[in-house]
Amino acid sequence: MANAIYSNARAKALENTLLTKDRLNRMVESVSADEAVKILYEVNFGDGLIIDGAPEFERLIQAEEKKFISFIKEVSASDYITKYFLLENDYHNAEAVIRSKYIKSDYTVMLKPNGLYDSEDLAKKIMADDYGDFSEELSAVLSFADSEFVAGRANGANINSAFRKALFKELLTCSKKNGELKNIFECRADCVNIGTALRTRNFSEAEKYFVPGGTLDSDILKILCEEDYDVLKEKCRFFPRSDFILSAINREEKPLTEFEKLADDYAMDILIKNKYSAQGLLPFVIYCYYKYAEIKNVRIVMVGLLNGWDKNDIKRRLRKGYEG
Repeated sequence: MANAIYSNARAKALENTLLTKDRLNRMVESVSADEAVKILYEVNFGDGLIIDGAPEFERLIQAEEKKFISFIKEVSASDYITKYFLLENDYHNAEAVIRSKYIKSDYTVMLKPNGLYDSEDLAKKIMADDYGDFSEELSAVLSFADSEFVAGRANGANINSAFRKALFKELLTCSKKNGELKNIFECRADCVNIGTALRTRNFSEAEKYFVPGGTLDSDILKILCEEDYDVLKEKCRFFPRSDFILSAINREEKPLTEFEKLADDYAMDILIKNKYSAQGLLPFVIYCYYKYAEIKNVRIVMVGLLNGWDKNDIKRRLRKGYEG
């Protein structure tokens, strides 16, 4: 495993290869989606892959994600940070495979790039009921899914919720070892639970889907589930995460994408405050979040251009990221 000095230096050097805010705006203002792809080629987004037209942009994103994951595995100086950034792909892939195991669908079209585990090896082990090499949390949720499918109780909601809870349990453990990651993760968990409360509007139902690791206690989440919106708008001004709650409540006035953007930008706000610090593994963590924001922004721009969205609407959706 790399040491912290090397890890941070490699990450800092790679910041110069990221799409700047100016380049993203050039993409948005492009006369066509194909012209926007040419801007991606300027920074070697997609690891040198040339696609046959803008509608294939997801191939570029997949190639960039694979390159990024290889970078994390090679350069990360910490097991917990490696896990923090790669676990989500493993849980996504494991859920896709376990569903396929019982409903006989083609899981390969659902897979994300490898996380900690090679997706083909992961699939073989799941199909063979061989969970011994997986983490305690992943092994437990796979066994739970097996029992639910065999008993005929499995459905999209309970299986997805079980995998998400197990993922957040592992992420919580990883995040506790780094102050910035801890704050970022707590906000992410809170936002998931805010969304669940306001979507279900039923506390006993919502409790089944809440994830661990957030800062909002059950009393506040119960209020979010049960109070009338007008009353809630007044009460929540005194709650933690009031700006997130108000954004989610006002989803009829503003699209829910604004709430999602607020949650994503919170992570960047925390990190940007310390972007000149070389403490610990912070430069490496900051680069990883820059890259995740870049990938998400490329997808937003390309989907928007291909679907004829208003350019100002595309810009409003863009996440905070590397500005150069």
